[in-house]
Amino acid sequence: MPKKAETISLTSPAFTHVSTEKIQGPDYRLVLNPLAKDLLIRTRDRNRFVPLGDFSISTQGLAGNRFALRPAARDEADFPFLARGQARRYALEIEQTVFTSLEDKPSLKRFYEKGHKLLIRRVISRQDRLLIATTDKRLVFKKDINPFILTDPTWNMRFVLGVLNSTLISWLYINTSSIATKDDFRQTTLAELRALPIPNCRKGGAKHDAIIAHVDRMLALHTKLGAAQSPDVEDNLRRQIAATDQAIDALVYQLYGLTPDEIALVESATAPQADATKETPSAEVSKPVAYDDQATAAAAHFHVEEEPPAKE
Repeated sequence: MPKKAETISLTSPAFTHVSTEKIQGPDYRLVLNPLAKDLLIRTRDRNRFVPLGDFSISTQGLAGNRFALRPAARDEADFPFLARGQARRYALEIEQTVFTSLEDKPSLKRFYEKGHKLLIRRVISRQDRLLIATTDKRLVFKKDINPFILTDPTWNMRFVLGVLNSTLISWLYINTSSIATKDDFRQTTLAELRALPIPNCRKGGAKHDAIIAHVDRMLALHTKLGAAQSPDVEDNLRRQIAATDQAIDALVYQLYGLTPDEIALVESATAPQADATKETPSAEVSKPVAYDDQATAAAAHFHVEEEPPAKE
């Protein structure tokens, strides 16, 4: 029971009955949400879904107090260290970097060398969302940013990024992880992140390619949002980000085989509050429950307006 749940009576508490048939190996997790449990069972088909950890390597970010940090690099062997900044959805914010050495940690260097990687935030947002960014920079990340490097070149990183940032994956993680529902410090674990089932679309396909196109648009929109200099431009960009989120969600629901009723359950449970681009006060925007191919196609071709030049 959550710490903040109100308990009316201990004499006749309400119990949730779970069939023992639903508790299966290899981990024998007790998942109370029926749809979440069914999704875990469905995604065990390795021909259709592959755990993230099967085609990636990952590690926890590094605590800055364990390193000698310097304002400038001594030589080319020193790594930039993210002193201030954060991984948001689709965007890595870099406010300040210092420098450190990894000479005594050679096994970790590969995670911080220049090259494409996914960055998964350790803390779950207040809106129950996983926060995944991407970068190709040579950079050591602080302890609450976990780098994931894809080791199988047949997987497209932008496809994986779009799936992981979808509403469904956050909902599935929240409803199948005991640590993610802690009231005081809700966080992810590498073991549970590595177990997330990703649709096996390595051979491409229309939905695979559409998600990549939407993610490309999302990355461009977040770059524009970071440089926006007026509230009107920001609002316009956030509306476009929300539309792109809807398009990605619609495709992800299809890839996981959700029925309209199941989609409605997920959408009602996630109940977005406001802004899709900010974690405070909210990380999402209002989204319709119904999805269809026509709506998806329409969202795929909206016009991205250019930001007007800044006034002198």
